Amino acid sequence: MAISIALPDWLLWSGRGALLLLLLVASLLVVRGQLARYPRRRFGLISAVAVIQLLVIATFAFDYWDRLVSAPYLAFLTAHNSPFFTGTIWHQYQTMLAGWAFTAVLFIACWYYFLKRKHGVLLDEFDVFLLVVGAAVVGWPSALVFLAAVFALTVLGMVILVLLRKRSVHDRLIVTPFILPAAMLTILYGDWLLLWTYLVKIRF
Repeated sequence: MAISIALPDWLLWSGRGALLLLLLVASLLVVRGQLARYPRRRFGLISAVAVIQLLVIATFAFDYWDRLVSAPYLAFLTAHNSPFFTGTIWHQYQTMLAGWAFTAVLFIACWYYFLKRKHGVLLDEFDVFLLVVGAAVVGWPSALVFLAAVFALTVLGMVILVLLRKRSVHDRLIVTPFILPAAMLTILYGDWLLLWTYLVKIRF
């Protein structure tokens, strides 16, 4: 039973804020070279994203159940094994799992093309890591908007640097500084962009 109930604003933005903070930490660790010296931290950061998302869903489940049972006129939704509550929570898990499935595909594609075939010339392993974390943070289908935002900001940044004679057109693309801003733009305006581009139709 596919049921879509939006998260409360306080929970939605608390979760998004925590995930953006985690992406900021990952970006700082990459810039400072900490992930190169301590590669296990990559797994820890990825795991932390999943933990935060699960905590958001669990909090939503408790809050939603409390609202249902405390309202007499909604009691029928929790009585007689009604699928309404379980369907609503399962929808949240489906959305999360879809985001992680896309993240896995993105990682495999980036690893094969940028790291194995191109040997890190276009994107290095840390760019790929931040892209994967960013995609996991924004979720499905906002990850598509996120990737487009990363590309647009990267190209715009390179054009500005070339015009200022700080870089040449033959230099490697600088992606790292634009991943966090792209994630922020996606979280702030992603819902509107999904509607504008009709990508909302592929949302669960």
